[in-house]
Amino acid sequence: MEVTGKNPCGVKPFYWKKGIPLKETSRPPLIPNKEETADGMNITWDVPVTMRDGVKVYVDVFRPEGVTDKLPIIFTFSPYGKHGPKTFDIFPGADVPKGWISKYTVWESVDPVVWTKKGYAVINGDSRGSWGSEGDLEIFSQQESRDGHDVIEWAGTLPWSNGKVGMIGVSYLSIVQWGIAAQNPPHLAAFVPWEGFTDFYRDYTHHGGIPETKFLHFTQWSCRAGVNLVEDLIENNKAHPLLDDYHRSKCVSDLAKITAPAYVVADWGDHGMHTRGTLNGFVGISSKDKWLEVHGQKKWRYFFEPESVKRQEAFFTKFLKGQKSEVDLWPRVRLEIRDRAWKAEFRPEQEWPLARTQYTRKYLDLNEGTLVDQNPSAISEVAYNSTVTDDCLRFQHRFSKETELTGNMRLRL
Repeated sequence: MEVTGKNPCGVKPFYWKKGIPLKETSRPPLIPNKEETADGMNITWDVPVTMRDGVKVYVDVFRPEGVTDKLPIIFTFSPYGKHGPKTFDIFPGADVPKGWISKYTVWESVDPVVWTKKGYAVINGDSRGSWGSEGDLEIFSQQESRDGHDVIEWAGTLPWSNGKVGMIGVSYLSIVQWGIAAQNPPHLAAFVPWEGFTDFYRDYTHHGGIPETKFLHFTQWSCRAGVNLVEDLIENNKAHPLLDDYHRSKCVSDLAKITAPAYVVADWGDHGMHTRGTLNGFVGISSKDKWLEVHGQKKWRYFFEPESVKRQEAFFTKFLKGQKSEVDLWPRVRLEIRDRAWKAEFRPEQEWPLARTQYTRKYLDLNEGTLVDQNPSAISEVAYNSTVTDDCLRFQHRFSKETELTGNMRLRL
């Protein structure tokens, strides 16, 4: 059943669907505050947290077993389901070894077993309207950002908390961080947006105004479970093809409001969704302490690689535990300069974009399907259907000498 309603930002029409009931999913039954001790952790499942408007969202809390010291907290938030999945098999080629994550690992987030051993508590939340959390599920919304703020403030004032909360996660779990950080919750000590985006329209649904026709369906599928209504992302984007208040109601409204320390990670290979917005996020925030890392490897494997986890720990050691770490020696920017698959080198830099970049203008030659140095004198025309999946135009360019392409490119039509 589809219904048309009014979203919290006042945009109309706004399309919703009935959420998939929990009994029709693989999620365990909701038993608030169920406790157990397992795998070196004290675990409390389905803890209700009340938002400022009275709506309850549910979180799972993992603490190191037997530890009585006050703990820093790592927090994640998404509608993907804090209960799973526990494997990357749904994406063949993800190449994350099964031994790298435990059964407690939320999709695209840290492993609680690993991080509780490092002296942290981990709190994973189901965002408003998803799974057992109350309310309606609105994807990438400002409401989601406010709720994230409220959960952080609840977590930062728990009796066993040291008052410092950090965020981390990939993709959706990264995207939501930008909006929450812009709320400036007092107990947010640092955040690690690992391959997300900051502009719903330009980074995801309409690159250069061109409709996205493929991955939106996965987002719709993965954000469909809830007790009430869930946003119909497909219909809303059909109804709002231009940049308007609907799209502005998503993600972060003002990057400059963000002041929390940030370790920002982007991927050259995710340019269809994550690269542009992550780089713009790093440039746009006002954080005095911020670092950028860009790699060209497999996204999930890179997140869980031991060396990546070591850098994540160094960042949180400094800002969540207040201890010295190798972060003090990091270059401001760390780039992987990639030649081809598995052949690359990391290079330290001091700024982004690179100040020494030489921008070169090229022109489209429609007849040859190439990029050329001079603007063709003849007018030509070519077309494709932007609403058809995988229909596109291609232009090729062969370089006459070895060239490094590191930075932004722009196409003007």
